[in-house]
Amino acid sequence: MVTDVITIDFGTEKSFVAGPENRAVACALDDFCEQWELASPLVLYGPPLAGKSLLARGASARRQIAYPDDKVLTMTGSDYAREFAQACKAQTVEMFSQRVRTCDLLIVDGLDEAATKAPALEHFCRTLDMLNRQCAACVVTMRGLPAKRREFSPALVSRLTQGLALEVALPALGTRRSIVADAARRRGLSLSDENCLRLARQIEGDVLTVDNAVAQLAAQDGNDLQNTGNGKSELPLRQITSAVSKIC
Repeated sequence: MVTDVITIDFGTEKSFVAGPENRAVACALDDFCEQWELASPLVLYGPPLAGKSLLARGASARRQIAYPDDKVLTMTGSDYAREFAQACKAQTVEMFSQRVRTCDLLIVDGLDEAATKAPALEHFCRTLDMLNRQCAACVVTMRGLPAKRREFSPALVSRLTQGLALEVALPALGTRRSIVADAARRRGLSLSDENCLRLARQIEGDVLTVDNAVAQLAAQDGNDLQNTGNGKSELPLRQITSAVSKIC
């Protein structure tokens, strides 16, 4: 069983499991949460289901625990673009700007969702400038590096690269196997290492995705699973396939 796996606890119900592929992310996130302003904006980029949103919201939770009086605002990239457009239409841009630029920590999850909304991105660029002047922090998640988004202006790319950019990778096979084993233990399922590995091979995704797959197995015939885990029989491939198909 893989031992080089750590769990990042955010003080919430959800945690991030980091194997060797995300160890640098885990260490850097700890540094960011201790010195918010120095590494802002923090850009978390990587493929879907890698756990970027979980890490961003985890950083938010840590901020609120450490500084309960601070104002933390979390929104998606599409939310930012839509609310800015609505504010322009209603002539309330100043009110919208006040909301996003007076927080101590602004989190924009999926900034690339607003990639085709040039006016909103220009406003966000100025928001980053304002937050920087106020020593406030910002966390952004994206699917790729800012410089690879042709829709982003040079000014926005410059602002986003002034802080810390971390690539979040999908959990590797060994990490997923560790996640499966932990999820099975929490549900009272005694799965062998071989069966944990078999399930881990079938799933690519974050902790929640893998955990959901184990939950699907737990929802099936418990006696059969217990017998399988005790070594009386192999976990049928059809059960794994069924579980994976329900969450993928």
